[in-house]
This record gives sequence, structure tokens and C-alpha cells, in this order.
Amino acid sequence: MYLACKKKYIQFAKLLLSMIVTISSTAAFAQNVTSPYSIFGVGDIETKDFGRYFGMGSTSIALRNGAAFNFSNPASLTALDPKVMNFDFIMRGRVSNFLVPGRDTVTSPSKDFAIRRISLAYKPEKRWAFAFGLRPYSTVNYMLNDSAKLADNTSILSKSVDGNGGLNQVFLSNGFALNKNFSVGLTTSVLFGTLQTNTTYTSSGIGLDVTRNEYDALHALMFTGGLQYAGKLSKHITQQLGFTISNAAKLTGQWSTEYVTSDSTITTEVNAAKHITLPVQIGVGYALVFNDNLTLSADYTSYNWKYQKVNYPSSYIDKAFRFSAGAEYSFKGKAGLQTVEKYYLQAGFSYEQSYIHVNNNPLADYSYSIGFGNRVTNGFGYRISNGGLSYNLGFEFGKKGSTSNNQIRESYTQFVIGLSFKAFWFNSAKYGKYN
Repeated sequence: MYLACKKKYIQFAKLLLSMIVTISSTAAFAQNVTSPYSIFGVGDIETKDFGRYFGMGSTSIALRNGAAFNFSNPASLTALDPKVMNFDFIMRGRVSNFLVPGRDTVTSPSKDFAIRRISLAYKPEKRWAFAFGLRPYSTVNYMLNDSAKLADNTSILSKSVDGNGGLNQVFLSNGFALNKNFSVGLTTSVLFGTLQTNTTYTSSGIGLDVTRNEYDALHALMFTGGLQYAGKLSKHITQQLGFTISNAAKLTGQWSTEYVTSDSTITTEVNAAKHITLPVQIGVGYALVFNDNLTLSADYTSYNWKYQKVNYPSSYIDKAFRFSAGAEYSFKGKAGLQTVEKYYLQAGFSYEQSYIHVNNNPLADYSYSIGFGNRVTNGFGYRISNGGLSYNLGFEFGKKGSTSNNQIRESYTQFVIGLSFKAFWFNSAKYGKYN
């Protein structure tokens, strides 16, 4: 029995790895979304988690689940099923179009399909669990074009600004159960990446073709602490509270500029003193769980950015916040003597006031979402609740910016495909640790 299950496990692991490599290759060449607001600061910061709770408006600070790794709060790790590997591979697609103030037509759709998180979570002890992985922290991807007549009134000077890059986040999370109600956790993250801006000036009338390339290579160490409480209000109702806080991490690194013409490249400046301070981030969440089926949850997160002017008229960086609420209904059934989750349905919404202010008004982002999840296979012959392969699908529809505030309005649709693979750690099942 054990050898047969092990053979199934190896075969399925090979299939899963092959599928991930194929999808990763596709995703790597499918990123072409242009976001004009990523020109500010460190780009578009990912304030949403694309895991299980995406369909709830990413409302997850207070949530705990034995079958799912919750990245938003490291204290939730203690809820994981013990001795079970949880491997998550999450992809996100996005389709956007833009409406410029004063115009009646929107731009043609811009599309993106990319990996949003790879992680492994594991609970080796009753009171301790950990997770590690990789995810994007911010993304820069924009293109702006402008032109003007020169003094001779005959020659045209064209200017094209192309930005790309972003910051990645490698993280290690640890969660510890203090008692049956309280858990704490800490996520240690290394942020790293390059923000690149390429500005090209061309004019056929005067024979000009010069490109200025600017590179910001940045890195930082960030810590996020978490706390969760879960306790019974009554026989059928559980309340859960969550709290998270992140330090004001300082991004440091090197900034350089080079000028490129058709026949030469000149590096003109290197500055090793470049730094950007990220905000102190505080989040609180509250959830009610009814009969272990229906979950209602709400989150509020503040981002204490320091006021900072940027090199664009009437634009600056300032404090930001995000509010979200969501609901989930989990359908459960019996597998032998165990109760397992068969599938779940979700709905949620969120409102975010970005750290970017344009034309002296905050950049607002409204969205609503739905989600669905299901278990595809079992635990490969082992008695493991919620084991094998499961998937989650999520869809989000939103708008960012307002033409009434003289801002470019982005209308977007996002979809998430998440794969979660679970199996006992090596020979945990073989030696009868789960009876």
C-alpha cells in the first residue's frame, strides 16, 4: 500500500512540476500591462494577496485555515494541519483599459499574465509552523510619449519614456501558538530589484537620437509581526481577531545614469547613497465563523507614508489606507471518519486610497471580487484531511483613478489561478504518526 501511494506521489509530483514549468514559461513572456501610475515611487505595490482569500477582497488578517497558507498574517501558520507540506503556486491575469480626461474613447486593452507567489508552508510541531517563498512586492511598467516643435517651427522633438522593473520579496515566516486561543508570528523579508527608466529623444530634422537610461538597484530588510486570537462566542460561533505591523524599511542601493547614442555609451553618474523609506504598515482584522461553514470578515490597513513631492505637477506621496470585507461559505463532507472541505464560494469588495496623489487628489481604487475553490485529488491513499491537489479561482473587477479629478481612469479585470499541493512530509504517514 505504501509503495503504491509513494509511486502515485512521485508521478503526480513530476506532472505538477512539468505543468508549473510550462505555465511559468508562458507567464514570463506575457507581461505587457502598462500602468501609468507605476511611474511614481517604487511602482504599483501589491497590497492584495492572490491566495485562497482573493475572492473575499483579500480580507484575511484575522483568518485561519488548516488547509491554506495565509500570507497576510504569519500568526495564522499555527492553524495548518500538522506534518503536511503545503506547496502553493499562484498566477494572476489582468486586463486593463484607460480613459484619459477630456477624451470620450478608452485605450485598447492591455494584458498581463504572471506568477504572483510560490511558497511552501509546513507545521513540524504542535505549536510551531513556518513558510517561505517568493512574490512580487511592486511592479513598474509604463510608457509615455510626447512631442513638441523646436524653435525653428519646422523640426519635431519626440520624447518617449519607458519604465520597467520592480521589487521582489523573498520571505520566511514563523508562527507560534501561545495557547489554544492566541498565536503570534514574524515574517522576515528581503526586498530587492531594479527600477529602470529609459528616456529617448529623437528628431529627424536635426539628426537627434539619444537615450538616457536610469537604473535604481535597491534592497531592504523588512519585518512583519502578527497576532491572532480565535475563541468561541457560543457553541456555533467563533470570533477571530488579527493584527499585523511592519517596520519602516529603508530601501538602499545604487543609482546610475548612462547616455546612449548610435555609436557610443557614456556612464555619467553613479550614486551609491540612493535610499527610499517604506511606510510603517498597521493592519487589523475581525471575523465571525458560523458552524465552521460561513465566514464574515473585515480588514483595515494603514500605510504611514511620509509626505514627499514628486517630479510631476500637483502630485505627491502621502499616507494611504485600505478597507475590505468579504464572505465565504465552505461546503464540507465526510471522508471516512474525517470532515473535509469539498469546495467553497466567496465574495468581497475593497476600497483603497493609494499612497499616490495626482492633481492634489488621492488615487482611489474600488473593486469587488468573487472566488471558488475545490479539491481535485485526495491525499494519495494517506488519511490526510484536505490533501492532494486543490485549486482556487478568483475574479476581481475594479476602477482606479477618476476623470472628474483630472486623473487617468483605469478599468481592470483580474483573475487568479492558484494551485495548492499537499502531502505528508516524507515518511510521516508510513510510521503511523497519524492514526
